[in-house]
Amino acid sequence: MSESANASDHIRSEMDGLPRELRKQPMMDATLPVAVLSEPAKKRFKAVALLLGICVFASVIAIFPHGLSAQEPAAAVPTAPFTLPPTGPVREREPLSSFQGFLEDALPLNPQRLRVSGELREQYESWCNREFGLAEDADNDYLLQRVYLSFESQPADWLSTLAELGSSFQFGSSFEPSPIDEDPVYFQQLFANTTLLESQAGRLSATFGRQVFSLGSGRLVAIRNGPNIRRSFDAVRLQFDSAPVAWQLLCGSDVEFGGDGFDNEPRTDRLLWGSYHTFKAGPESLLPGNGGLDLYYLGYRNRDAEFDSASGDERRHSFGARAFGLFGNGNRWDYNIEPVVQFGSIGDQQIQAYTVANVLGYTFRAAPMEPRLGLKFDIISGDRDRNDGRLETFNAYFPNNSYFSEAAIFAPANLYDLNLNAELQLFETLRLVMLWDFLWRYSNSDAIYVPPGRPAFPGNSSDRRFIGDTISLATEWKPTPAIEPVWHMFTWNPARPSIPLVVIRQTFS
Repeated sequence: MSESANASDHIRSEMDGLPRELRKQPMMDATLPVAVLSEPAKKRFKAVALLLGICVFASVIAIFPHGLSAQEPAAAVPTAPFTLPPTGPVREREPLSSFQGFLEDALPLNPQRLRVSGELREQYESWCNREFGLAEDADNDYLLQRVYLSFESQPADWLSTLAELGSSFQFGSSFEPSPIDEDPVYFQQLFANTTLLESQAGRLSATFGRQVFSLGSGRLVAIRNGPNIRRSFDAVRLQFDSAPVAWQLLCGSDVEFGGDGFDNEPRTDRLLWGSYHTFKAGPESLLPGNGGLDLYYLGYRNRDAEFDSASGDERRHSFGARAFGLFGNGNRWDYNIEPVVQFGSIGDQQIQAYTVANVLGYTFRAAPMEPRLGLKFDIISGDRDRNDGRLETFNAYFPNNSYFSEAAIFAPANLYDLNLNAELQLFETLRLVMLWDFLWRYSNSDAIYVPPGRPAFPGNSSDRRFIGDTISLATEWKPTPAIEPVWHMFTWNPARPSIPLVVIRQTFS
């Protein structure tokens, strides 16, 4: 098998554990009568009908001033608006005051008992030389559409629930849609949170069900927000939160998407468990600028793991720490330092891997547009000897694959990464972000990995260490709390200049 064919077989779709099918899809004939619907079109109509039906049902329930109870609820209704416990830095969890007000005007909801919110995201992507130029017809452009509809309720002071329905489609692509880009209707989240203990010392709660969450900086567990469907976990989490410290214990599996509707199940071959502790930033902190400190242990099992020099049943244990905060006169400096070590086994080999992530930035707060200059340098181990019975390739579990750039071309494994970036606050609602990223292989004996962590180019295919560099330009405009258009452009300059990659992404949500 040739080098190009071997690499092409290992290329995976963005953040997806399954190979992208490269065969073309037949395009719909524009001369067909409107009444003739393809199977995908039927799925879309069913999804929309189901979402509308649920919306109407919830509205009817909410119209009754006392909810579903026939008893007088005046004493039972809390006097202050409730908020669900945070499930991670999901952008859409920010208060969408205008959208919420529109819904409350259109539907006479009782916000003390039920709240309805949602999101519509349209994302256009245009690729030149996708799949590193190895795939046939690698130039491609398409539209990704995502709709979320969320129902939040608090039937009691100690209990809150969230049901979030999603519908995601891909239009116009010459490739079959990835399972993380198209699913007609699914539960993105469906969980309950219950307060177990609450006092002046803090709150102890349990969250169980389907959840979207991230941990810390998202180095090992992050929200998959770039593709059309976020990452969800069917999990149980025990959480404690107080003013100086927060911690959580968790256990769960990530959810598979891409079915025909409401047929999503957790991955039975993968399991995540562990504990995450945060010492919050404040006056009592021993770190520079009263910064914060995370300490964590995360265990992981994958019965079908694949690396360049090992495969099989993987059991891995990660021990990490993260120091972060602001310091200097006027908090001009910001930092984030995160070392992680890993031990375990895969097949008959032992695992010994590590990473160190370093982020340092300086903001000119007194200057116009408050420019920020940043430097990021990562060391991510790779396997140096295929025959020593030891795997040294780092596994980032469920990372934010936009860690290097929003194009999410590479997975964090077997890399040295140097990132130069700058930000300008052009106006109060408009921000400009520029990035120049350089990548080298940590070990010439290990592969180049692509999301979600699969080897794309075998280590023995080349002795080159330098992979290439990418330049990114992004504008983020937020005219209202409920609207946020984002525009990205990436240019990838590989060590082999014959296969440059260009990506344009426009997002409106």
